Amino acid sequence: MMFWRWLYIGQMCFCSGVAIIITLSPQIKSEKLNAIAFIVAGWSIVPGCLHMYLWADPRFVYRVEIWYWVTSGVIYSIGAIIYALKCPEKYVRKRFDIVGSSH
Repeated sequence: MMFWRWLYIGQMCFCSGVAIIITLSPQIKSEKLNAIAFIVAGWSIVPGCLHMYLWADPRFVYRVEIWYWVTSGVIYSIGAIIYALKCPEKYVRKRFDIVGSSH
């Protein structure tokens, strides 16, 4: 069980680190690439959650509803897509400078 724990934690840290490097890199100016990196980092938790939900020993792992994880992932992805598309600033200029902006 320790191997799987560290494998999934390492995977999540690696994906999050790549997303941070892409975001902070001055050479990369693409919001779409930033959004893709954060979506991949956000959804990198899926293999560990599936393993915990389907194959882990129930004596050692508390069973949680999978819908909480899926709902939070979908909301996170929608936020990244809104950031990448620059909605609603793209359609109504100078109207969403403070409230309702995607950044």
